Amino acid sequence: MPFSGEMDFVETSYVFPITHMVAPKNKALMCSEYHAKNGCLTNLTGFYMPGRDVNKVIQHLGWAVVFGSLVDVSFRLHQCITALLARFRKAIVVCLLNTIIESCKVTDRIHFQHLKHLQRRPR
Repeated sequence: MPFSGEMDFVETSYVFPITHMVAPKNKALMCSEYHAKNGCLTNLTGFYMPGRDVNKVIQHLGWAVVFGSLVDVSFRLHQCITALLARFRKAIVVCLLNTIIESCKVTDRIHFQHLKHLQRRPR
C-alpha cells in the first residue's frame, strides 16, 4: 500500500512491571544467582548481562579512563584557580597598600616612599 502522505498520532500504552519479572521476596533468588558466570541465566545468550559477561581488559581500561578523567579535571581546575589568583594578586596587593596608606595617614616621607616603592614592584 503506498503512503498517503497523511500522519496522525495513535494512542498507545506500555505496561512494564516494576519487579522486572522477579518473584516475590520470599521466593526470589539472590541477585548474584542470576548475575554470575554460572548463574541461572547462563544458557541465555545474545545480550549483555552485568556480572556475567565480564571482559577484564575492557573493565580495567574503563576504570583507567574514569581515573584519568578525574586527574585531568583536577589538573584543569588547579590551573584555573592558579590563573585567577595570579591575575588578581597584583590588584589585591595594590588595593591593600592604598588602604594602608590612606588609613594610617602616613606623614613620614621615608616610610611613605617605601610603601609606594613596594606598590610599584612587579610580581
